[in-house]
Amino acid sequence: MIGKNCFNEVARATRAADFQGQLFNLQKAGVDGRAQFSWVFKFATGAAPVDIVLLYEVATGHGTILVKVVRTEPAGPGRNQGAARETVV
Repeated sequence: MIGKNCFNEVARATRAADFQGQLFNLQKAGVDGRAQFSWVFKFATGAAPVDIVLLYEVATGHGTILVKVVRTEPAGPGRNQGAARETVV
């Protein structure tokens, strides 16, 4: 969701201090930075564990959030065991 505010417009559950706070810490440091951590998105249909990478660039004042789903799909015809899907938010 390029150009959207993740915390207010895309995934409000990320407003938590241990998610949004990671980006604030990068901004406060005043240098280009990166934070990486695990997170679980909770939906009515179940939980989705993900790995998060936050990137912050001082020159633009923008943060980038990369999300990689760590859930694996069951093996079956035409499927690779342990295949993961990647999503960029």
